[in-house]
Amino acid sequence: MVLKLNSGNNKVLGFIILLMCVLLSCNKDELRFVGAMLVPENDSLSIRIYQEDKFDSSLALYYEIVNSDSLVLVDKTFFTGTHDKIKNVNEFDIGLSNDVAYLTYFENKVFVMHSLDSGIGYPHGSFGKSKVKERQLRDSLFFIISKDNPYVLAHWK
Repeated sequence: MVLKLNSGNNKVLGFIILLMCVLLSCNKDELRFVGAMLVPENDSLSIRIYQEDKFDSSLALYYEIVNSDSLVLVDKTFFTGTHDKIKNVNEFDIGLSNDVAYLTYFENKVFVMHSLDSGIGYPHGSFGKSKVKERQLRDSLFFIISKDNPYVLAHWK
């Protein structure tokens, strides 16, 4: 079968190709690197913050935990959304309580927790899809943090 293309078909084909390119480029969820902060008392670990530039109902924030060799220990994980475009890490703080590193944002609210000894944490899905186990883990890690720092708040409460 031979398909003959005339100028009308070329215009339609060109339009379809252009439309597909636009649609494919709109679906990219590019993350912009905001900055990194060292975990206190452990210079070999840092938490990197990323923000999605595609505005839906908010701009998503992600974190990842890496060691000094840039080996990713916790992959990029969503932790909250904001209406603000975050330009640097000045709005975040990292603390360490016992072996639990934690990230606060927005008035001392804890959003991310990670046990340096066990490698488990919140919200990086240490227990798969079990919401009950995830809540238990989250609450137990927050209990450890709040014993040493009673001024931090749980963002989920």
